[in-house]
Amino acid sequence: MTFVEVLIKNSSDIWEQYLEHPFTNGVVDGTMDAEKFKNYIIEDSIYLNAYARAFAGGMYNSTRREDLQFFYKSLNFIEEGEGSTRVYYLKKYNLTDEWIDQQEPKPENKEYIDFMLGVAKDGTALETWMAILPCIFSYAYIFRELTKSAQVDESNPYKRFLDDYISENYHNYCVECGKYVNKLTSQINMTPEYKDKLSNIFRKSSLCELEFWNMANRK
Repeated sequence: MTFVEVLIKNSSDIWEQYLEHPFTNGVVDGTMDAEKFKNYIIEDSIYLNAYARAFAGGMYNSTRREDLQFFYKSLNFIEEGEGSTRVYYLKKYNLTDEWIDQQEPKPENKEYIDFMLGVAKDGTALETWMAILPCIFSYAYIFRELTKSAQVDESNPYKRFLDDYISENYHNYCVECGKYVNKLTSQINMTPEYKDKLSNIFRKSSLCELEFWNMANRK
C-alpha cells in the first residue's frame, strides 16, 4: 500500500460520508436548490483564493526546484480547470470576483482556510501537500463514484461542474499528484511519528471538507 493510499484509508470514515451527503447527491441528480449552489460557489470562490495562497506557501517552502515546479504546475491546472467553471457559475449568478473579494467566509470555511494557510506558512512543502490533497482527491472520488450509477442528464444545471471532476483529465491529474507525493515520502526518513503527523494533517483537512459540504447544504 502506498503512503497516499494509507492516508485515504485512515480517513475513509470521513470520505464515505461525502458519498452519502445530501449536497453532493443533490448536485449529481440535479435537484440541488439553486440558492444553496449559488452560496456554495461564493464560498468556494473565497476558498480557492486562499487555496492559491497555500500553493504559493508551498512554493516558498520548497527547497528543490522540482518541488517548486510541481506546485506551480498544479496551481496552473486548478486555475485553468476549476477556475473557468467557477467563472461560468459566477456569471450565471451575476457575481463578480471583485464582489467575492469583499466577502467574509462563513465560519466553517474560515476554519478550513486558517488551518490550510497555517500549515502552508509554518510547515514543510510535504506537510502543505497533506493540507491541500483532500480537496484535490475527494472531488474526483465523490463525483466519479456517484456518477457510476447515475447518468448526468444534459438538463442538469450542474453538469458543467460535474464534468470537471469526472473527466479523465482531472483523474489523470490526481494520479500524477499521488505519484508525486509518494515519491516525496520515499525520499525522506519517515519515522512513525512523522507519518502520524502527516496523516493527522490530511485527516483534519478531510474533516474540513466534510464541514464545507455541511455548510453548503444550509441556506
